[in-house]
Amino acid sequence: MPSYDTAVFWSQIASIPILAIFFVHVETNFASMLRRCHERTQNQASLRELKEVCHAIQTYVLASVIRSFTGVAGVALVVMLFSMVFMDQLGLRPPYMSILRVSLCAMAFYTSAIFCVNILLYLDMRRPALVILITYALLNGAFTLFVLPFGSDFYGYGNMFSSAITFLIALSLL
Repeated sequence: MPSYDTAVFWSQIASIPILAIFFVHVETNFASMLRRCHERTQNQASLRELKEVCHAIQTYVLASVIRSFTGVAGVALVVMLFSMVFMDQLGLRPPYMSILRVSLCAMAFYTSAIFCVNILLYLDMRRPALVILITYALLNGAFTLFVLPFGSDFYGYGNMFSSAITFLIALSLL
């Protein structure tokens, strides 16, 4: 389905600026904070100092994920607002503009869930990361099969619901 694929493609492309910011800025700062924590551990810092450092890392990570979600949601909103203007240039047809809007919402949740997975993997927390990814795969399959019989008006909703639930689970596991 070229129209569906085109809408989903453009929604995924819209996430690239926030992905770049996350991996260049957030992950770099996170790595520095983690390195300082390891240095303090090796220098036998007190338990109180280590708790303070861990709390600072936790606060930074959660704030960064929320800021990144806000950024990617903002990009999605801007693309939604300007999508009708550039519809022809993007190769989209009017009946499939709803798919673009739904897939932009899904992209915001999915990208934010992947940010959480990335941080968990950075901390070598593979099981929670795997739980998030398996949850997304199962929910996406189940919700997509559920909404498929309702026709093309509901294309993308299965992905959006599974992405939103996965992001909430990822945030709670983080």
